[in-house]
Amino acid sequence: MITPLDIENKKFAKQMMNGYSVEEVDEFLDQVVENYEELYKENSRLKESLSRVNEKLEHYEKLEATIQNTLLLAQNAADQAKESSEKQAELIIGNANETAQRILDKADEFEEAGQIEVAEEYRNGIKLFFDVLDEMILIFDDEKMSFDRFNKILQIGISKSEFGKIPTSFDQVLFGDIDRSKSKEIKALFLIGLNDGVIPSVVKDEGFLNDNDRELLKEHNVELAKNSIELLYENQFNIYKVLTTPEKKLYLSYPIADEEGKALRNSILIAQIKKIFPKIKEQSDVIEKDYEITTKEATLDSAVEKYKEYIDTDKIDDEWKNVISWYEKNETTRMQRILRGAKYSNVPETVTEDNIKKMYGGSLRTSVSRLEQYRRCPFSFHLKYGLKLQEEEEFKIRPLDTGNFMHEVIDEVFSKIEARDFDVKTISKEDLYKIIEEIINEKLGMHKNYIFSSSPKFVVLTKRLKKVVYESIDYIIDQLKNSKFELYGHEIEFNEKAEFKPMKITLDNGNQVVVTGKIDRVDVAKTADNTYVRIIDYKSSVKDVDLNQVVSGIQIQLLTYLDEMAEQKQFESAGVLYFNLLDTIIKADKNLSDDEIKKQLNKKFRMKGLVVADLDIIKMMDTKIAPSSYSDSVPVYLDKEGNISKTKSNVLDREKFDRLQKYTKHIISEISNEIFKGKIDIKPYYMSKKTPCEYCEYKAICNFDPKLKGNEYRYIRNMSKDFVMEEIMQNSEK
Repeated sequence: MITPLDIENKKFAKQMMNGYSVEEVDEFLDQVVENYEELYKENSRLKESLSRVNEKLEHYEKLEATIQNTLLLAQNAADQAKESSEKQAELIIGNANETAQRILDKADEFEEAGQIEVAEEYRNGIKLFFDVLDEMILIFDDEKMSFDRFNKILQIGISKSEFGKIPTSFDQVLFGDIDRSKSKEIKALFLIGLNDGVIPSVVKDEGFLNDNDRELLKEHNVELAKNSIELLYENQFNIYKVLTTPEKKLYLSYPIADEEGKALRNSILIAQIKKIFPKIKEQSDVIEKDYEITTKEATLDSAVEKYKEYIDTDKIDDEWKNVISWYEKNETTRMQRILRGAKYSNVPETVTEDNIKKMYGGSLRTSVSRLEQYRRCPFSFHLKYGLKLQEEEEFKIRPLDTGNFMHEVIDEVFSKIEARDFDVKTISKEDLYKIIEEIINEKLGMHKNYIFSSSPKFVVLTKRLKKVVYESIDYIIDQLKNSKFELYGHEIEFNEKAEFKPMKITLDNGNQVVVTGKIDRVDVAKTADNTYVRIIDYKSSVKDVDLNQVVSGIQIQLLTYLDEMAEQKQFESAGVLYFNLLDTIIKADKNLSDDEIKKQLNKKFRMKGLVVADLDIIKMMDTKIAPSSYSDSVPVYLDKEGNISKTKSNVLDREKFDRLQKYTKHIISEISNEIFKGKIDIKPYYMSKKTPCEYCEYKAICNFDPKLKGNEYRYIRNMSKDFVMEEIMQNSEK
């Protein structure tokens, strides 16, 4: 490229004509033009580049100004946000403190109201909240975080925390049995009823399948209930598990007698535990009960007991007098209600003589079953036969329905046998079954028995009922065939229009008692000298004569009617019997032959009751009875010599039997006198853990409770037959 210095120093060669060389000048100019063009282009490029640089510079200057303005605005916004945040934080803290104080004030209110647990929950809630905040400070220190993150962390902390309070499930009493209780973390356990045969329990009957059957089925992958050995091991394991469950205390308790005062043996576990812990001591509150003053709620029960003693004895310790006074002052309304209850006796008033006459008139017309009802419970007798209260009828099959149905069928079977000139002892099975089928179908078609076919369930029950009727009548006929007793009558009534007149008794006060009634069946056997009579009652459940119930007045019906019938017709009494209408199921440990099954069925259908201990009479009742065997008909066993076994038979000699049936009139007089005196005590009987209250339709009215003063059972002793008869003989002589 030509530089300015090259142009300044350029010298051209002169021509001969005093001028410069044209070629050199042109060459030089060409170089100048070429270089100038390059310079021009470069200059243009530089200008263009400079322009772009200036534009960028201007852009950056504007951007700088914008950034400066933005930073200024951000600074201002940050200052405002900081100021707003500080104000908001102060507001949140203020609200939190205010809310916390309100919660604490509410806790104080609950505490003053005596709701300590609720108050503690409120205080624990506040403590939990601030504990979570303290933990957040320890973990995050001065770390900055958004409000959303802070709120989320706070919620997680609260949700994962628990109140420092004993859960309600710990502060309670759980009831269960050894086999089913699965509770854990039990502080104290009370194991009650440690009596022989209860704990450990006695393994029950194996049922239809024995242990060998179960093992055989188990080998073929048929799993059934546990066998006897497995049940025994399971019972032992459950006892061990229960004894090792409590964490702190274990109490073992057993009763020394049952409700009737009969002694009970304690469990073998008691002796085993004494052997393991030789220093252990037994305590009993049977002789004297300890009363302690502890918490307000626990002491209240003891205070009520002491108040009851004060009512009965007019004696009370000063400390308990002060305790009762404290409750009357601090628990006024509650204590007034409790003390009123403590004085309540639930004892009905005696019915006045005028009201008795309005209900029964000058004479008492009744039946033996009603008088038995009075002895079961005088109050229920008054409600049912005095006030004539009746329970609303329900649409279901009751024992009464099935019992009445079977009674009606059996009664009509005998009626049709007589009407069609059949002999009871010679009628064929075919003719008998036709009559039974005809009567049952006719009965089931009646509107009153509609319930028996109202649903598939009742249809199945009806089929079972038919089976019972067929089997029962079959055995009734068989027993008659094997007897010299003849059917005298069925559904025999005692009333003014019947063959047998009602029994009449005049009481000491002049009031008269007229006893009517009906007997299911009467059989007689005639000899050259006498006519012997026996009464048979059909029962849809197992029933037997119990002399303890006889003397107590709850089982005098058959003996009363037998005595009256014998007196009116000059018959000799032979016995009173129950034929139990049962759905027979034979249980056996082995395969039985037909004869063995027949023998078992005869035993099931053997009549229960009481008969005169006269061998001639027994052989008239069962002509097939043999030595060393039981009768198939009556509750009698003959020893190998052919004599009546007094220990295996339910019999009484003639004198005692006559005294017993005569004694029923004395019982009827006693009951009638009590009725006329207006005694309607709430006093149900209690015998062998049975009481009429279980199925009584009036228990919602009487509210019987043995814990209430004046409410108590009339206990019937469970004495031997000889002891009862000795007592009856002595009373009869008086």
